[in-house]
Amino acid sequence: MSAPQRETPETSVRTFHQTVKPGDSPLAQVGALVYLACVSASPWYLEYAGARAFALYVTIFCAFAAVHLLFTRSVRARSRTVWVGADGIRVGPTFVSWEDVLDVSGDHGGVRVVRREGRAIPIAPEEPLEFLQETERRLMAFRARVTSMPIAELASGERAELLRKAQDSGYRGASIDLRALTDVALDPGASLPQRADAAWVVTRVDPSLVPRVRVAIEETANAELAAALESAVSVEGEERYS
Repeated sequence: MSAPQRETPETSVRTFHQTVKPGDSPLAQVGALVYLACVSASPWYLEYAGARAFALYVTIFCAFAAVHLLFTRSVRARSRTVWVGADGIRVGPTFVSWEDVLDVSGDHGGVRVVRREGRAIPIAPEEPLEFLQETERRLMAFRARVTSMPIAELASGERAELLRKAQDSGYRGASIDLRALTDVALDPGASLPQRADAAWVVTRVDPSLVPRVRVAIEETANAELAAALESAVSVEGEERYS
């Protein structure tokens, strides 16, 4: 038994991402102000403090500039990519589900993501307008999606039992519809454990569904979910729960 195929828009088959523009760090802005202040004061300092004191001044300034440069580079290296997926947005290691996002808007040349709890996440992508449009599109698509029906058996986490019920419609009179399981596996709003369990079951009942789960892996911005779904459709996952 196989679930009917759904058309997947070509634009949603990948996860959208951009890098953060250099120089948007608050520390970088403070460093620029200090630099301007030092440059402006240097003629006065040289005239009234003498050449020896001015040499010490230059040494201290260069040391500060070097430390500042190394620090800001390390910060950018850790969080320079922002991922926007069908299920949410990931800034560095932090993933936020669209379920927890209240609003997305432009903000002084950047993008502002407001969470339902009230806290805002400021983002400064390389192409703010493109990033804002894509983020709004993904958020609206998430809100307009057809949500999957809850399946009580998924709460148990017993994959072998779920598999038997999905394979045999007459199993103890309590079968599980494969299409409903497929909907859960592909639903961006379903929980990680339920999506992983559903993906594991449906790809063993109908291996032709594996490509659709892999599309879901490409669409997610949640690295933890991507790893769980990948494990669910792998041979190692089959051996672990067989």
